[in-house]
Amino acid sequence: MFSFTADKFNKLFPFYIQMDGEGNVLSFGKSLSKICKISCGVPLSESFIIKRPTMETTLINIRSLVDQMVVLDSMHNASITLRGQFEFTANDNVVFIGTPWFGTMDQVVDNKLSIKDFAIHDPLIDLLHVLKSQEITTNEIKELLIRVNKQKNVLKESESRVSSLVLNLQTGILLEDQNRHIVLCNKMFCDLFQIPVNPDSLIGTDCSNAAEETKAMFKDPEAFVKRIAYILEKRKMVLSEKVELADGRVFERDYMPIFVFDE
Repeated sequence: MFSFTADKFNKLFPFYIQMDGEGNVLSFGKSLSKICKISCGVPLSESFIIKRPTMETTLINIRSLVDQMVVLDSMHNASITLRGQFEFTANDNVVFIGTPWFGTMDQVVDNKLSIKDFAIHDPLIDLLHVLKSQEITTNEIKELLIRVNKQKNVLKESESRVSSLVLNLQTGILLEDQNRHIVLCNKMFCDLFQIPVNPDSLIGTDCSNAAEETKAMFKDPEAFVKRIAYILEKRKMVLSEKVELADGRVFERDYMPIFVFDE
């Protein structure tokens, strides 16, 4: 047999409602009075409707709801929903034990409640803090993704402008990746070396053996091959280097390594 003072009962169940055998409110929790219009001596039906399971708020119906989860909606505050259960006492009074059903900490604040208005054992506040933390983390991730996407778009626009500039230069340009595959080639390069294809079709071509395959075009084939191998090995910038072709033309060659993260 348990016996609690009104204050002790309030600490344990600050949103409780007690009714007499006729369904009239006898007492209610101090925290409940902060968020709902409820008065002693009047039927519960003047303050709440039974939302789940859906039925009229009568004492007969309440008796049928013992040992069930019950959801009550406030008739005077649309933002308040209580979730709990009805139990009958030895003297045939009815007690509703429940707690507000909030989905965010903002709802708690909007209803002017604080952590002190909830029972210590009530997990709702802890749950809402977890949800808030997840919401903040999710929002931060969304903001980060938005920034990354914006940066990607800016980078794509910059790459597009650079590519357009390179492709239209009156200088032959050949850009290879670290695996010696062609990344970009302009029309002037193809024209200078009499390559009868669209420059775009060369993208992805492996140039690992290109020097050996094209050495016959140069005045000193073996020197050309050795010089290319040396330049690629040293990875140092080369500017304004003269290159003589077998047909008598003389080109000026620049080699500029591009390093990304030291690679």
